[in-house]
Amino acid sequence: MNCNWIKEKLLDYIDGILNEDEEILVKEHLGQCEECNREYKELKSTIDYVLNNTNRIDTTREINLNHNKTKVKKIRRFTRTGLIAIVLSLFLVVTSYGTEIFDFMKFWKKSSEITETAWEKLIESGVGDRLDVSVINNDVKVTAEGIIADELNTVILLRIEDLKGNIRYTPFYGSGEDEINPITIDGDIGIHPIFKEHIANSIRLYTEEENTLRLMLVAEPMTKDNGNIKISITRLIDMLNKDKEARVIKEGNWDIEISARKIKSKQFIIDEVIDLEGNELRIKKITLAPTETNVEYEFETYNSEKKYFLNLVSFVIEYEGKTYRMSTIGIPYNSYHNGYGTAKGSISLETLYLEDPIEIELIVEEYRYANKILTSKGDKRYNIDFNNLPQVIDYNNSQITIEDIIYYEDSVEIIIKEDDSIDRKYTETDMHITYDDGEVITSIYAANIESELRDDKGNVVDLDAILNNEKTYNYIIRKKIRINTSKEEDFYIPKEMIEKGVFYIQGQRYTEFPNKKITIKLE
Repeated sequence: MNCNWIKEKLLDYIDGILNEDEEILVKEHLGQCEECNREYKELKSTIDYVLNNTNRIDTTREINLNHNKTKVKKIRRFTRTGLIAIVLSLFLVVTSYGTEIFDFMKFWKKSSEITETAWEKLIESGVGDRLDVSVINNDVKVTAEGIIADELNTVILLRIEDLKGNIRYTPFYGSGEDEINPITIDGDIGIHPIFKEHIANSIRLYTEEENTLRLMLVAEPMTKDNGNIKISITRLIDMLNKDKEARVIKEGNWDIEISARKIKSKQFIIDEVIDLEGNELRIKKITLAPTETNVEYEFETYNSEKKYFLNLVSFVIEYEGKTYRMSTIGIPYNSYHNGYGTAKGSISLETLYLEDPIEIELIVEEYRYANKILTSKGDKRYNIDFNNLPQVIDYNNSQITIEDIIYYEDSVEIIIKEDDSIDRKYTETDMHITYDDGEVITSIYAANIESELRDDKGNVVDLDAILNNEKTYNYIIRKKIRINTSKEEDFYIPKEMIEKGVFYIQGQRYTEFPNKKITIKLE
């Protein structure tokens, strides 16, 4: 099974909207591939943090992440301001209660203002085109307000208005047999490199009008310098409602065709090296485009002296006293890496296209690494005494506690607590339980169930820290290993075998904020 295909499907898998065959393929692969399972757990951890720690929204089953499924371009890892896109994507349909929805609306409004300010600055400077192309169907008006197309992205701003009520409508995907793709893009637009089709991802932007939603579509670059793009929307749903039964769904045909021009980017070949405690990080190319500043880089993943794997590097740029962080137009991403060898990646930063700098300061603001060996021989093996819990395990100068085992009708959950000492340095521990029945070996990995958002000094912060561009990371407190005991589930383990499993610790993960800076001339 192709790992890239699996990683493209993870958001849909988490949301439970894959068809039966796809869900089986993903589940089987996650049970066999450690790398994809790690990607799944980290993405799930980010989403769980938002849902469990903001105390803003009580979500219903209609939460849908499908609209983000293809903005991956290599292995995606969102950081800080990039998490805003995930937060907003979670709230496709929500159940709202008093101050909870008020807090969410404040967060949504503030994050939308950041995006709209960046958009307006470009449009007012003559980059891209302001539009006023509308279609009305079933008492809903959809208007294309503008487009910015360059050699990295095509970004289109839509406005969706309820003409006979006060509903903020958004494209609705549905789930299971009800799943459709409610928004498509066609014409002189690029094909997604993995899905081999036209893809449009969307970000919802706040407006003061209760009957209006602005939708930013992000697609592949145009295939022509001048061409036409067609957008089709077929189904909408109210973004905010009081309960599942109260939702309003609109079926219709909102087709808009617009003309566009692709703007040339400014590309600079770079060959600058930064030393990250023994890992050589090489900056290869910087592209200044209207929608983003893209930095391409490469590094050797394994640090033989310290015996750890470098798997994520994040940058910011300083220019004339201002700091440029993750891209604010579109869905920002960074590349995440696992395994030996040379990692090649890129990161999307706020655009410097209008500033047209000759010299910039590139700063390595964050990097993440893991001290595990990527083979089973490197795992530490422990036997759990389920009759005498809690059980404390000493690992790498830290204490991991098997707190409890909870038996349900069709599953068993093992609760594990991370070290709670004040001098703990790592962010989380990689762990799993393996069962060997003589024919099949099944490994079940731990999922995060309790965490805190912390800053670079270790202080607990809230989501406002992300909006304020503070340095943050997810600090894991508890995990659980859920074991299916029903024969109707894939990878089930009979209850009589539960206590025969072997507990493994693979290693621990760390986040550093080095603030390493180099001067780069763009010429």
